[in-house]
Amino acid sequence: MPRAPRRCFILCICFLVLGVLIGISIDAKFRPNHLRFWVTQVHEIAFATVPGDKIEWKDLKTKKPVKINFSDADPCRDGIHDPCKIMDVPEKATYYYTCEPNCNDPQGGPGSVTQFTDRISDLIENIDALVIQAFRVQHQTTSRGTPRGTSSGNFSTGQTNIAEMQANIETAATDGPIHARISCNPDTRRTAVKVAPSGMLDAPIPASVGQQIGWGSGLDKGFKVTTSDPSPCQEGTQPDDVCTVQASGTYTVKSDSCDQPTSPTETITVPIQAQIYCDTGRTAVKVVPGGTRDAPILASVGQQIKWTSTGGGFSVSMTDASTCKEGKHPPGGICTVQAAGTYTVNAPSCAAPISPSETITM
Repeated sequence: MPRAPRRCFILCICFLVLGVLIGISIDAKFRPNHLRFWVTQVHEIAFATVPGDKIEWKDLKTKKPVKINFSDADPCRDGIHDPCKIMDVPEKATYYYTCEPNCNDPQGGPGSVTQFTDRISDLIENIDALVIQAFRVQHQTTSRGTPRGTSSGNFSTGQTNIAEMQANIETAATDGPIHARISCNPDTRRTAVKVAPSGMLDAPIPASVGQQIGWGSGLDKGFKVTTSDPSPCQEGTQPDDVCTVQASGTYTVKSDSCDQPTSPTETITVPIQAQIYCDTGRTAVKVVPGGTRDAPILASVGQQIKWTSTGGGFSVSMTDASTCKEGKHPPGGICTVQAAGTYTVNAPSCAAPISPSETITM
């Protein structure tokens, strides 16, 4: 090639590269942040991420990083949270975390911008992650016939089509949704369940009628929930990723990521509704519906008793503080049963308190 055309060709290549770099810098400088949120099947907001995303938690006042603790699995690369670079996590996986100090759901805020140099770095990292993900998905599709993560029984996240989410719930929940976190017990390798973020493994799940339980997991092989028959869930004996509670019952969870399923005696317990009212001037209690006045309340360990009143305020006092997890004077009239015992109820609207020999039996 003659020298002049060669020089022209080199100049064109240089201008082309320069134009690409200028275009990237302009895009990185002026492009707004793109934030993705999805509404889960239990009608809560989930922050949707894809591999390569970078997340930072900052104190609004001090601008210093906030300490983040994930309940079990961690989506951040190498466990580093400042910043957190999202790994190639399983599709539909969910991750629960707590903050020190405490924090609530993200709702945006001032100063939510990314520095120019960080945008350039992020752009390069995201291109790299996109290329890796494209090759990996293509390989999985051709080798297995289906992309990774098409398992059932998880919370919906940013990689799930929002059109697939349940839009209508027939029975409105009386309380907020319960997040049941599924993982593998590190000691036994048995599938385990706990209420996020701070519940105990395999403890009974207390729920009210109409309340929703959403099962979620970071397990890469998914899971399947099966309940007793009749089912405690309106959705039937295989409630997929959401259970709308209709009664007490048992369930089991199986995941190929763990060696064994959960114990088949895992329970969902619906609180016993104990109604307080005045009868011939004396405070009286009966279980509703269908209970009789001042009859013993039959409950199991972990089940809740919820006292309500038809005539104003009241207070409940247990004879033995060990009967209820909440102690001798359960706040709000809610007792999580630990043992059999006796109790008394005082309602100012009634002339006399209840008999001190009212009992909780097991």
